[in-house]
Amino acid sequence: MAENETALQAFDYTVLPANMCTVIRANTEEFTLHMNRSVQEYGQACVNVMNVHAALADRYSGRWAQWCQSVGLSIRSATRMVEVGSNVMGSAKLAELVQDGQIGKSLLQAICAPSAEPEAVDQVLSGDITTHKEYQELLAQLKAEKERSAAAEAREEEVWKMHEEAKQRAETAESRYKAALADVNGLAEANQQKNKELEAARKDLRAAKECYSVAKMNEASQCERIKTLQEENAALKSQPITAVVDEEEMDKRAHQQAYAIAADMTGELRQKLERMQENDAAWVFQSKDRMESEWERMVPMLERMDPDIKKAALDGVLKMLGRIQGQAFALYPEEEEAGHEVPGAH
Repeated sequence: MAENETALQAFDYTVLPANMCTVIRANTEEFTLHMNRSVQEYGQACVNVMNVHAALADRYSGRWAQWCQSVGLSIRSATRMVEVGSNVMGSAKLAELVQDGQIGKSLLQAICAPSAEPEAVDQVLSGDITTHKEYQELLAQLKAEKERSAAAEAREEEVWKMHEEAKQRAETAESRYKAALADVNGLAEANQQKNKELEAARKDLRAAKECYSVAKMNEASQCERIKTLQEENAALKSQPITAVVDEEEMDKRAHQQAYAIAADMTGELRQKLERMQENDAAWVFQSKDRMESEWERMVPMLERMDPDIKKAALDGVLKMLGRIQGQAFALYPEEEEAGHEVPGAH
C-alpha cells in the first residue's frame, strides 16, 4: 500500500480543481485495485483509465502523461486500455462477455483495436470465436479472401481494359472499312461512268467506221465514173469527124469534170475524216482528265496504306506509267521526236 501511495503522490493534484481531484483519485484507486487481475477486473481498470483520459487529456497539458507515469503505464499501454474501456462501455454484448469472463485479455485487446476487422469482431461477439488463436486464424482467412478478391478485381479490371482496347480496335477497323468501302463504291461509280463513256466512244467509233466505209465506196464509185468518162471521151475521139470539133477543148472539159468529181469526193471524205479525228481527240482528252481525276482519288488511299502494300501499289502504278510513256513516245510524229520534251516534266 505504501508503494501505491508513493505512486499517487508522484502525480501533482495541486493544479486541478477539487472536484477533478476527487474523480482522478477515485479512478486511480479503482485502477490500482483491478489492474493485473482477472479479465473482469481488467475491463473495469480499462474503464477507469478511460475516465482519467477523458478528464485530463484535452484540458490539462502534460497531465495525462504524468498520470500514466505515476501508475506505471506507458502512453501506448494506456491508449490501448482507453480503447478497451470505450468499447466495453459502448457495447452491451462485449460488457457481458467481459463480466462473465468469456473473453481473454489478449482477444479483448485485439477486437478493441481501431484496426480490428468488423467481421471478426462480430464473430467474437456472437460467440463463434472464443480464443485469440481462433481470432488470428480468422484474420488470416479474411486477409486471404481479401487478397483473392483484390486479385479477382484486378483480373476483371484487366479484362475490362482488354475489352475496351479490343472495342477501340474494332471501331478503328470499322471506320477504316467504311472509308475503304466508300472509296470502292466511288471507284465503282466512276468505273460505271467510264464504261458509259467508253460505250459512247465505241458507238462514235462504229459510226466513224461506217462513214469511212461509205466514203471509200463513194471514192470507188467516183473512180468508176471518172473511168467511164475517160472511156466515153476516148470513144468520142475515135468517131469520124462530122463537124469541126476542138479536141483540145473537149479534153479540157473532160479533165475539169473529172477534177470536179474528185474534188467533191475528196472534200466530203476530208470532212468525215476530220469529224472522226475531232471525236478521237475529244475522247483522248477526256480520258486524260479521267486518269488525272482517278490519280487524285488514289492519293488519299495510298496515304492510308501500310508501307509494304503502298510500295507494291506504287510499283504497279509506275510500271503502268512506264508502259504509257513508252507507247506515247512511239506515237510521236518522227519530225518532232528528236526535240520532244515530256509535258509537265518541270
